[in-house]
Amino acid sequence: MSERIFGLDIMRAMAILFVLLSHTVFLLPFSKSTQYLIFQYFGFFGVEIFFVLSGYLVGKILIRLLYKRPVEFNTIRHFWIRRWFRTLPGYYLALLLATIVYGFSFKQFVFAEPYNLLYLVFLQNFISPHPNFFPLAWSLSIEEWFYILFPLWFVLISWLSRNKKKYQLVAIVSFLLLVVALRVIVVSISNPEWDDYIKRIVPLRLDALATGVLAGFIHIHFKERWDRFAKVFLWTGLVLLVASSIYFLFKRTDVELPGNFFWKTFYFNVVSFGIAFTLPYLTGNKIMKSGFFSKGIVHISLISYSLYLTHLLVMFVIITLLNKISINGLHIFKFISCWIFCILCATIFYKVFELPMTNLRDRFGK
Repeated sequence: MSERIFGLDIMRAMAILFVLLSHTVFLLPFSKSTQYLIFQYFGFFGVEIFFVLSGYLVGKILIRLLYKRPVEFNTIRHFWIRRWFRTLPGYYLALLLATIVYGFSFKQFVFAEPYNLLYLVFLQNFISPHPNFFPLAWSLSIEEWFYILFPLWFVLISWLSRNKKKYQLVAIVSFLLLVVALRVIVVSISNPEWDDYIKRIVPLRLDALATGVLAGFIHIHFKERWDRFAKVFLWTGLVLLVASSIYFLFKRTDVELPGNFFWKTFYFNVVSFGIAFTLPYLTGNKIMKSGFFSKGIVHISLISYSLYLTHLLVMFVIITLLNKISINGLHIFKFISCWIFCILCATIFYKVFELPMTNLRDRFGK
């Protein structure tokens, strides 16, 4: 445990627990409006934490890799191989399991619909709303396309300067600004709906991961200031997150607030920067790392990707089985059962499949 950055384990565990809560809250005896609000809030912020954290971690890997090696396609190919061994096997296995369960449950083969074949290349929500099947894949598409496009952008910008530090900063900032500009243009022209047509559309959300990469760049090249102002950054991030949370909750209720253009464009950046500002403190050595609670946090962090991939499928099976029996307080029983079995199945998925597949990258990604 001592070799891990515990603050990042906290972020990763918080993100997946937020997502799990958002998808199980409908089992609790709250009003429909309360259930929907909790679902929207925790689901949104959980995924946003994943985006920024993924950008930060992957960005640091890419920045260091391109410092050690020539900026060329072979270097990027090395990065892709290692990244894909980490993400793709688990995704395709979860997609296969979801297809099997869907087929048995609804007597339909989901890929008989040609559009659903786009799941195989993460294009199902590239320019149109995400289909209902395997709904969690929308965020995975954003991440996978970022892993493809951002390194290529790095190589393109590297031609402009031999100064690696300079071109990396230019690449990160320009990529981020281009995505924000695209979102502004789309909103200005068509004013689309926030959830399906902005939040989940791949080209309009890549800046969330780029924000994490920018944090990684600052950590590498300005480490002294990163550490010195960690508490200032933390409080700045918390203020931004509290303000953005209040704004979100008002926007998702019947309260009419001005700033619809801001809500559909720059609001995403406020949330991303709020999360990124907490990273200097969380990557420090100021956080307790021992005890049962800490071990639990680390375990949830380790299985977070497997838990994200499998939890909806496990929930569907558990709820379907429990609906056939009659128990007093069944809603609470369903809620607890879903949490227990989701974590248990994710642990098995991680140890039996995800971890061995990830380890293969050391063989093929050298």
